[in-house]
Amino acid sequence: RAIEKGLDIDLINRVTSNGIYTTATSPCAPDIIYSIANKRRVKKRDVEGAKSLLFEAGYGNGLNLTFLVAESFERMEMAGKIKEQLWRIGINLEMEIVDWDNFLEKLEAGEAELFLMGSAPDFPDPDSVLRDSFISTSPYENGNYFGCADEELDALLMEGISTVDTTARKSIYEKAQLRVLELVPCIFIYYEQLNLAIKRHYEGVRMNPLGYPFLAYTHPSIISED
Repeated sequence: RAIEKGLDIDLINRVTSNGIYTTATSPCAPDIIYSIANKRRVKKRDVEGAKSLLFEAGYGNGLNLTFLVAESFERMEMAGKIKEQLWRIGINLEMEIVDWDNFLEKLEAGEAELFLMGSAPDFPDPDSVLRDSFISTSPYENGNYFGCADEELDALLMEGISTVDTTARKSIYEKAQLRVLELVPCIFIYYEQLNLAIKRHYEGVRMNPLGYPFLAYTHPSIISED
C-alpha cells in the first residue's frame, strides 16, 4: 500500500508511453465486460501517506528491495521512473535486469521481491483477467506470480465461473475487482491501446475484441480524385 501511494502512475504512464496508453484504474481494462475502470478515478500520489505507512510497518529508516525487470527498453525506462519515485518515500530499489527466461523462472519460484510485467487476457472476460492472476490455488504458477491468497477473492472468482446470469456475474466481478484493489497484490499502471495504420485504398479492416486486426473482410476501395 505504501508503494501504491508513493507512485504517480499517471505521470509514469504519460512519460513512458507518450500519452498513447490509458492510465489504469482497475484490474480489468474498460473493454472487458463488467470492468469498473470507467467508474473510478486515477489514484493521486500521496508521498506523506506512503511514508506514514512505511513508518507504521517498521521501515521508518527506509526499505531496500530488489526490482526484477526483464530486458526491454520500455520496461527499463518505466522501471527507472518507478525507482526514482519510490526513492522519495524511502524505498531503495536495486535493479536486477535479466533475460525473459530467467525472469519467468524467478517469478515461478516466488523469488521476486518486486517485479515489472504486463499481461493480456485470453478472452475479453473478467475471469480470464482475474482468476489465473489472483486465485490462491496456483501461487507463483500459471500467472499468480504475486502469491495472492485471499479466501474472499477465491470465493468470488469460483462463483463467477459457475454463474451464467449476467446480472449476477456483473455483481460478482465488480466485487472481485474491488477486492483486488483493496488487497493491492500488485499495482496497475496502464491499459495498452493497439493502433493500426492502413493505406487509404483499403477498407473493411476490423479489430477483434482482443485488439488484433481481423482482415477477412478487407478489400480495396475506389477513391475519387475529384
